[in-house]
Amino acid sequence: MGNGVGDYTTVEQLPTDSAEAQQILDEFVANIRKHDPKEYMGMAILHRVDRLGEWAVVQGSVSG
Repeated sequence: MGNGVGDYTTVEQLPTDSAEAQQILDEFVANIRKHDPKEYMGMAILHRVDRLGEWAVVQGSVSG
């Protein structure tokens, strides 16, 4: 996975109702809005957040 930098051997699943998962989700949506301000994207249902070292994988249903 990736370019070999970092430790991706441990996958940590975060509880979807945790403050940390919500922060990751908020940053994810904010980055999309910064990249394309005309595109609206909100997450209706957060299904899963996995942390892989410094990376996070967000899975959810998109509304809007």
